[in-house]
Amino acid sequence: MNQISKEALEFLDEAIKGFNLNSNLTTYRSEDESFIALRCGFREDCIAIYELGSPVGNFTQQLVGQHKVLVDYEEVDKVRKMKEMILMQTDKVSKMINSNIDEEQKYNVGYLKALEEVLKLVTEVNFN
Repeated sequence: MNQISKEALEFLDEAIKGFNLNSNLTTYRSEDESFIALRCGFREDCIAIYELGSPVGNFTQQLVGQHKVLVDYEEVDKVRKMKEMILMQTDKVSKMINSNIDEEQKYNVGYLKALEEVLKLVTEVNFN
């Protein structure tokens, strides 16, 4: 890295203002293109400044942090499959409720089986 100059620190202030005006901006250049600032860091709250291709410094936590969401796609798939099964079982229960079954015992047995399946699906998914 080069030494941090007064001009680099002045550009840092300029870049902070530019990034704060537009949270989607990932790079910022000085008007004479002698400096380039890059938004970086896990929460995109840091600025790396380069002068003529050489890094001037990595200024951490200079911007308002942006929240990142980490997704466990295996867990998402499990939840999606569980939802599909629950909807299928719910549809079965709905059809049984809406049908004109006169025998109360048949209705209760079918309803309980569908409910047991739904509960079984719910308890199989581990959200920890």
